[in-house]
Amino acid sequence: MLSMTEHDRNEQSGFTLMEVLVALAIMAMAMLSMIGLRSESLVQSTEARNLRVASALATQILSEVQAGMYRAYDLANEDQYVEGFEKFPWRLLIGEGAIQEELSIQAEREAESGDQDMIQRQERMDWLQKRALSRKSRLQGISTSQLEDQELEPDETPDDQTFEEIAIIVDYFAPSKKEDRADFMLRGRATTLALNGLTTEQAEEMNKSEGTGIGDAKDE
Repeated sequence: MLSMTEHDRNEQSGFTLMEVLVALAIMAMAMLSMIGLRSESLVQSTEARNLRVASALATQILSEVQAGMYRAYDLANEDQYVEGFEKFPWRLLIGEGAIQEELSIQAEREAESGDQDMIQRQERMDWLQKRALSRKSRLQGISTSQLEDQELEPDETPDDQTFEEIAIIVDYFAPSKKEDRADFMLRGRATTLALNGLTTEQAEEMNKSEGTGIGDAKDE
């Protein structure tokens, strides 16, 4: 029976060590891959959760604006906060012109980020918004530029028959985005009565004190 030489033993030991190093390298790569997947999953779950919160807040705020719980004209275009959700600032836009301007800003932001799917969705939304704007201008008998340039001032005779286009924008933390922030927009309509934060009775009293009732204003 042949005995193993010292050289053979060293060579066998060397191969065993090499195999261990290769195995460790493979394990390390697998662990890094798992960590990366877990980090990506965490980012996605965080962003999805924040989007749900932003959507819920926007829905609640829109309902409150439509119910006349805010003096909306005084809040327009300024950052506002809901107690307990200070990391989700929101803004109110009043009028088609202000909404279109915001959509253009969002489209430019997405174009800079290079998100092609988002760009295509935004382009589709822009086209739909422009079509809606054109239709509204035709109904009012004015040009789209005149409609966009209308001043967003409180109606002198607020009532529950005149409506304004409005939008609620809620800003939220989105780690997948370039600036770690994203906006959720919810559109709707509200009466000029609600936008002034008035009930029908309050508006009637205000108009009576000025010598003009709501019904008279409509007749004129």
